[in-house]
Amino acid sequence: AIANLIREGKTFQIQSMMQTNKKVGMVTMHDALMDVVDKKLVEPKEAWMKSVEKTAFEAALKAKGHDMSFLKNVEQ
Repeated sequence: AIANLIREGKTFQIQSMMQTNKKVGMVTMHDALMDVVDKKLVEPKEAWMKSVEKTAFEAALKAKGHDMSFLKNVEQ
């Protein structure tokens, strides 16, 4: 399905397709990063630096009660 979206030039639909197909193993970068932070395998700052949608990732970190103090030292 993803390859077809790419062939048809509909790459803007990839994230939506991935979110609706979680049951078959598709995982967005956002969800994968949150998972490793929740499991304490990666520090929130490191995951934030790799996130594509930083504002949404910040909100998710905050909602789950992760340490956000690193944002004081980061120029956005």
